[in-house]
Amino acid sequence: MLNSFLFIIPLTPKSHLSPQRLALRKLCFNTLNNQSYSNWKAIVIGELSNEEKLNEKFIKIDFEGQKEEKLQKATEYILGSDLSYDYVVRLDDDDMFNPSILNDLKDKKFDLCVDKYHSFWDVSTGLISQKIMYWFPNSCIQNKEHAFSITGSFPPGDYKRFKERPFLIENEHNDFHLYFNKDHTIIFSNKNSPIYLRSLSPDSITSLQANNYADYLDNFGYWKKNSLSPFFFLNTIKISSKKDNIRKKQNFWFFLNSIKNSITANRVYNKIVINKNGT
Repeated sequence: MLNSFLFIIPLTPKSHLSPQRLALRKLCFNTLNNQSYSNWKAIVIGELSNEEKLNEKFIKIDFEGQKEEKLQKATEYILGSDLSYDYVVRLDDDDMFNPSILNDLKDKKFDLCVDKYHSFWDVSTGLISQKIMYWFPNSCIQNKEHAFSITGSFPPGDYKRFKERPFLIENEHNDFHLYFNKDHTIIFSNKNSPIYLRSLSPDSITSLQANNYADYLDNFGYWKKNSLSPFFFLNTIKISSKKDNIRKKQNFWFFLNSIKNSITANRVYNKIVINKNGT
């Protein structure tokens, strides 16, 4: 029996929906529609623009609120539905999903598939960076039994909790790794074929909180030309920004330091993230 996959996609509120963000959302949806494996559905929660149309693969929930509230509404809908699925994926509507990853996983049984190397795409330059961090990224592929386990805590913030305790899929993604351990079957994606790319841009809500976009980008590692074959299509994409991106060049010493940090992180990753006991 081949696997089926279900995406949960909280939509960016209309109040934050710039032309750039709309273009990114179209790209995000295209990465799903262009999947080489077709046994998937996507729940989208929020408001669409007047120009946006969804096909039968997408199920829309008309609810506007904060991201954490939208996730709760999505899980409520899913558990009350007759949808058939084996794995659950949380995806932001400006991120790019690997068009071939579902096909790679269609006949595998696992608890979690996740990127060890967090992968980023700078929309303004087309450059890519990858960096090991000691937590799991937002978009990992969870077995439904785990995704809907009551565990952990809701992310901090001023929003409505519709129940006392969250499901794992509703936790802060930085806490996903606290649930999974060495007793689970975890598949780590190939570095050259990550599950998804997180999009970064000068216009994003997070980057606008930074004083300097170039300094902000340095937090994500060393930036280079896109050589990730599942994402070659991004090399032809040009998305304008309402804010100029003045990049400072990362020098040779930054490059060497990033390699050193990556070697160290790779060596201790399992101790910190999987075993959680420093051994």
